[in-house]
Amino acid sequence: LVKAAGELKEEITYDAEKEELRRVVPFDWETMGDGSHLSLCCKNVPLTEEDKSEGEKAFYGAKHEYAVTRDELKALFEPFGKVGIVKLRFGRKEGKAYPLGMAIIEFENEEGMAKASAELLPKEGEAKEIEIKGNKLTFETVKPMKCFQKGAKRARDDKKDDKDKQEKEEEEEIKFEPVKVEMVKGCVIALTGLSDETCDRESIREAVSDILKVTKDIKTSGLYVDYTRGATSGNLRLTESK
Repeated sequence: LVKAAGELKEEITYDAEKEELRRVVPFDWETMGDGSHLSLCCKNVPLTEEDKSEGEKAFYGAKHEYAVTRDELKALFEPFGKVGIVKLRFGRKEGKAYPLGMAIIEFENEEGMAKASAELLPKEGEAKEIEIKGNKLTFETVKPMKCFQKGAKRARDDKKDDKDKQEKEEEEEIKFEPVKVEMVKGCVIALTGLSDETCDRESIREAVSDILKVTKDIKTSGLYVDYTRGATSGNLRLTESK
């Protein structure tokens, strides 16, 4: 591996101290791409006939397996340039996979892709025909996956953005100043016999404000309800004697 790193300095680095191999360009979703710019979609790939001895269709339609291998397709496109990956495409229905008669041919470099496109997808003139096992293949370019399209975001990125936005909004919320009430010693009314299930500070304030002739506004009433939820007693503390 160390020898390979020495020969592939543009792609791999070796950290002798940590004894680690790393890519020069980090391999993440933003830098790796999906290979669409180097790929052709190949359609009408031949399939085998259904084996009727099985008694029922193994897959869907009249054919159920590819009649060609990845290596056969790779060899078919090598004259244009070195092929890196061949993907035979499958669909799925009711838990079963079935061939779509389609393959993705990904070249290792742009030169190979450019040569193949020029001959198989010409802007002018007739396209070169390629046939395999009796089927004439058709071609089209490959669109990048949604997550690799320019300006696109992954779902988890959207969630992160929503979370950041929510946190920012929470920070920007109006912060209420704490209520300060200057109490005068002795201006206290003791409360007893309170319900430990339904009683709370708000209900006590609601009940006594009219009796004490104070407003129900916490800041201006001069009334502080000294009560802990669940207790059967508490105190009303006033800034002025009533």
